Amino acid sequence: MCVFRERMSDVGDRLREAGIGLVLVVHGTFVGQDAGSVWAEIGRWAPAMRDIITRRNKSWINAVVGDRGNYTDRYVELFESGINRPCEPRIAVERFDWSGENHHLGRADGAVRLVERLQDLDPDQRVLLWGHSHAGNVFALATNLMGRSVGSERRILQGGSSRVS
Repeated sequence: MCVFRERMSDVGDRLREAGIGLVLVVHGTFVGQDAGSVWAEIGRWAPAMRDIITRRNKSWINAVVGDRGNYTDRYVELFESGINRPCEPRIAVERFDWSGENHHLGRADGAVRLVERLQDLDPDQRVLLWGHSHAGNVFALATNLMGRSVGSERRILQGGSSRVS
């Protein structure tokens, strides 16, 4: 474990050098809250139940699948504790969940939610998006959405520091 901690601390040093303040880990297809679109359909008929069911479903998936194409709470905790050294600026590691649906609409919904999450951050904070499988499609769609936001051209031309790494 000492070698792991040492190497992860070195990773944290590189991330700090790059100005990264947050790492968002994003799972791939089939390990989200509703990979089969079942809960979305149930949610149309019983909206109050959808959030409860999807949270429980994600907990079950995490228990069964573990970290195979997925990022569990334990993974996030280990990642965050590994990259942070005492007396150094802390880099947060958070999980971003999306449905995991294996179609464009599911990934597009994930992209919109990701953009919303990123808009909640300090515009000067650099973020590392760390994803598996179709999380890359979510990232690609999100960057297209962000590039087309109102005023983005002006921020880019003025050298605005709001960016995704």
